[in-house]
Amino acid sequence: MRLILPEDNWLCNKIGNCLKPNQSQLPNPASVHCEEVGGTLEIRIGVDGGQTGYCTLPDGSVCEEWALLRNECIDNSGDFRYLNVKEGEQITSPLKITGEVKGAWFFEGSFPISLVDWDGRIIATGLAQASGEWMTSDYVAFSTEIKFIKPSNPTNQAYAQRGAIIFQKDNPSGLSANDKAYELPIIF
Repeated sequence: MRLILPEDNWLCNKIGNCLKPNQSQLPNPASVHCEEVGGTLEIRIGVDGGQTGYCTLPDGSVCEEWALLRNECIDNSGDFRYLNVKEGEQITSPLKITGEVKGAWFFEGSFPISLVDWDGRIIATGLAQASGEWMTSDYVAFSTEIKFIKPSNPTNQAYAQRGAIIFQKDNPSGLSANDKAYELPIIF
């Protein structure tokens, strides 16, 4: 007589991926792909509590993990010029951001900007406002001011001083094909 233990019960799908009963789920294929291409995965928590995975690639670029899996990641920095905040620059509150971006980033004359800490937590948001005619494919001047509280760093860790400004193309359609973002690394 043999006693059947919970460890003996496996659940398998048609392609042979199996789970132990105490294993909650199979690995996320987008997360696995990030690691397979040499990236480092970060899970960021939005203000609504939702989680999004971002992959930092070996070249330093950052892409949402599912967009990377769908081969949709491109460098959108070419859509911006004359930004007053430079990559790796130390910022303080209030943060005034000015520059020019292609008109397609705007909807009704604005597009969203988020400020995130090293762990991807959104610490402030704002809207970039067009300074001129935004319904064009040319560059359009914009500006915004974002007030924030500097993330705490009680042990003075270098990694905790990092963050990013995320410029998001306004996308009223909600279609992922129309999504675009540009992430600018900064220091607090």
